[in-house]
Amino acid sequence: MGPLIESHANDKVVELTEIRDGQSILEVAVRTGLAFYEIVTRNPNGSNQGIDLSKGMLEKATKRLSKLSDSNCSLDVGTTFDLSIEDESIDILVNNYMLDP
Repeated sequence: MGPLIESHANDKVVELTEIRDGQSILEVAVRTGLAFYEIVTRNPNGSNQGIDLSKGMLEKATKRLSKLSDSNCSLDVGTTFDLSIEDESIDILVNNYMLDP
């Protein structure tokens, strides 16, 4: 039952972000890339960046994203403190998991 609820929650998050192709999107705490895959799919001409603390999670996300023939995304191990992002350069910030108990 857990994966079904998680999948529904991710679908809702992606829906609520109202992604428009061509945007700059950052997902913090990507985990296995469930939401990030949908973000990249909906934003093929934009910039999609994901970060996570866990290299293992990012390996799973990379495997999931390999299903896409051409993806414009980057996945990096790190925290928000590691990012060097200019002010107002991100259109959408997604944070599904960082505050999970």
